[in-house]
Amino acid sequence: MNQLAVPRLLSDHMVLQHGRPVHLWGTDAPGRIVRASIAAACVEAETDETGKWSMFLPPMRPDRKPHTLQISDDIGESIRIQDVLIGDVFYAGGQSNVDLMMERVKDRYPEEIAAVSEKPEPCIRCFKIAEETHYAGELSDHHTGVWWSAEKDTILSFSALGYFFALHYYRMTGIPVAFLHASLGGSLISCWMSREMLSEATEAAPHGYTTFLREADRYAGEKYIATQLARNERVAADWNLTLDQDEEMNRDFKFRGLPVGSLFVPGIFRDDPLLDGFIGKLSIRKKFSLTEEMLRVAGEGRVRLLLGTLIDRDEVYLNGQKVGEIGYQYPPRKYEIPVDTLKEGENEIEIRLIVEHGEGRFTPGKLFALICEKDGTVTIRTKKDREILEGSVAWQVDLTGEWKYQAYTQMPPMPEIDFISWHPTGLYNAMTAPCHPYTISGVFWYQGESNADKEDDYGDELLRMIRGYRKRWATASVPEKRAEASEEEQAEVLPFYCVQLPNFTVDLTEEESWPRIREMQRQCLSEPSCYLIAAIDLGADNDLHPHDKEPLGYRLALAAAHEKYHGKEEYTGPEAEGIEVLSGGAFRIRFRHADGLHSEDRGAGDEILDFVGVTADGLRIPFSAVILPEERAIELTPGELSVETDGTEGAEEADRTVTEIRYIDSNTYHGALICNQAGLPMAPFRMKTGT
Repeated sequence: MNQLAVPRLLSDHMVLQHGRPVHLWGTDAPGRIVRASIAAACVEAETDETGKWSMFLPPMRPDRKPHTLQISDDIGESIRIQDVLIGDVFYAGGQSNVDLMMERVKDRYPEEIAAVSEKPEPCIRCFKIAEETHYAGELSDHHTGVWWSAEKDTILSFSALGYFFALHYYRMTGIPVAFLHASLGGSLISCWMSREMLSEATEAAPHGYTTFLREADRYAGEKYIATQLARNERVAADWNLTLDQDEEMNRDFKFRGLPVGSLFVPGIFRDDPLLDGFIGKLSIRKKFSLTEEMLRVAGEGRVRLLLGTLIDRDEVYLNGQKVGEIGYQYPPRKYEIPVDTLKEGENEIEIRLIVEHGEGRFTPGKLFALICEKDGTVTIRTKKDREILEGSVAWQVDLTGEWKYQAYTQMPPMPEIDFISWHPTGLYNAMTAPCHPYTISGVFWYQGESNADKEDDYGDELLRMIRGYRKRWATASVPEKRAEASEEEQAEVLPFYCVQLPNFTVDLTEEESWPRIREMQRQCLSEPSCYLIAAIDLGADNDLHPHDKEPLGYRLALAAAHEKYHGKEEYTGPEAEGIEVLSGGAFRIRFRHADGLHSEDRGAGDEILDFVGVTADGLRIPFSAVILPEERAIELTPGELSVETDGTEGAEEADRTVTEIRYIDSNTYHGALICNQAGLPMAPFRMKTGT
């Protein structure tokens, strides 16, 4: 039986980091000599008393030509790792907007997906790590994960953001690029932090996050997790069983006494007195007509039913035949319709919708239509808060307007489910920690949505994580003889690229403040080699999972290419660097990265409306803005003493001295955005006036 072994990350189709000593590691019998060779490099190491070995290949030049890495020991055991490229490797982490696959955005990027299907991109690669948690300590190896390159059979499984980042980075540099993909929807930042990171004393949390650590300890017991999983299964099954039984019983009484009426689609249930807070199951129906000619054309094309997003679960029937179902609220409802389910004359759509928590809706701004596509080139684009259909549409039936509904049953709320993966340290231990020995070029991070309603200090947690990741990658994947490294090498830090949360409104409560999280994300700029990627214009007010991942990938690639290769191309939007107090309560703010400073209409008009002054008493005073492009500055003038009090008592007598200027201090933007000549927008920010 062979004893020579390597971790999953060291496998066929991997990409090794160029320009740095590359760490290789694994196990064998104690006392064995293990050798590794690739191209002209050959190194060796002896296993320790536990059988572990570790060695470093010398720095290599980027190479798009596939190589074979040969690892063998002194008794003849060997491992061949084939199709190895030399390039740049990144770690891609966060929650659902990193996890979102190309499959989900195929209606947004059909041409890009077709291009990869026809001509593969062998220099773009990914190592995808499946969701896994471990609370009892850090794993030394992944239980899942394989390397793949971008091609017809894999492209739809790529992270959309990761793929577009890699595509643009490769186009900018010509160097093979790969990313280690570790993300999970709904996860908090503490899920991706180690015990050491959470225990560290900082000014914001002098004793660390003891509550998080106690929570992690609780989930370290297999018995406790098993109990929680069994409870989850039981309460969900009981709720659904009651739902089905009540529906059956209510049919006997013809659903008498249950809500019945009409609703307008799109719309939010709370706007209907009978459906406000409704929990249970509804039948929602609409009739429409088709002509003989429409049916003939449909036989030559592709028919799809577009129903935006619904809360929470749906089954959809067309003329009595089931055409699709989705079990939770976030995925867009885009159902393929067999032509034989349609008929000339009157047709009927029925949606059987289950609302679990009293927040039912047909999401405003989404497309609600039956469409026939001519050649499969239809694209669905998002413009801030509405979807736009583009391409070869043969015919379209508008499904907005009045729908009839009948409640089948009415229920108490679905019991809360314990998502086992959403607790501190679990995802880090299982998914991130095993990545640290692998030599990489940088980290990009897109997360924060799930922390928006939390009271903990996200900014402090983010800085802890950045420092912790840098420390762990440095100690796990650099040569042991660091003392012999040059001063420049010793000072090297792992670059970190943080995506600031975009615009979004539809699901946010009064307790959830994305401006707060965005400002805390800006704290990353206090660390060296950290970049903040503005995304304020790339969200969708009505969708937690915006599909415009290509321009965001481009912005990430710009920052990463600048950090790595110091190009002259602009890589970030305008950044405020100083403020001057003028007479009459006016201010002038100076900016860097501000050549060609101007404003742009990105779906909310061409007037600049998003500057506000905040007083010590919390009053908010709107400011008008004039751009001074030659001075790389903006002059702000207060409105006509128009004060938004936000409920503050005594507003008329309050001190109106502005102590802070804020830009886009709301969940979405309301006017034109400030950009530089590269078209890169300014990120939301807060700045003290010094008064």
